[in-house]
Amino acid sequence: MEEPLKSLLGQQQHDETQQQLSARPSQHEKKPSLEETMQQRTASTQFFMTSTETNFKNQDASIHNLEVQVGQIANLFASKPHDHCQAI
Repeated sequence: MEEPLKSLLGQQQHDETQQQLSARPSQHEKKPSLEETMQQRTASTQFFMTSTETNFKNQDASIHNLEVQVGQIANLFASKPHDHCQAI
């Protein structure tokens, strides 16, 4: 029956189907305990919070740098004489 399945689904789909079937946990496999699950969730949440905090700090520094640069540009324009452009 495997050969007709290959011809109907194509090789790639057949391989994906086989991978999905083999990836399913069997009924005899041990499920992680609630404590293990909570430890994993806690670790992933802490990692997420740390990376989010780092991103916020980086964004804050970038915004500060942009504010400084805009201030420098404003000071540069303020110090130049104001010549009006004339239409040709």
